[in-house]
Amino acid sequence: MLILKNIKKINSCISADYYPEGAEPHGSMKINIDTLEIEEHIRPPKSFMAPAHAERELIRLSKLDNLPKEKIVLWF
Repeated sequence: MLILKNIKKINSCISADYYPEGAEPHGSMKINIDTLEIEEHIRPPKSFMAPAHAERELIRLSKLDNLPKEKIVLWF
């Protein structure tokens, strides 16, 4: 599980802070919507699966007109 917070879409980029297991320390990611490439990424220590799930969810959210301020991402 991870929590995306501070989700923002500005011009051709979407970004958010992500909290693996809902706790600190957190990471942040910024993705170019046009190229689907990560432009900025600060990875929290010992976070293996969370960055991939954050990236996938940010790409999915980039297609929405009204972004949520926070999003919980679950996988199993």
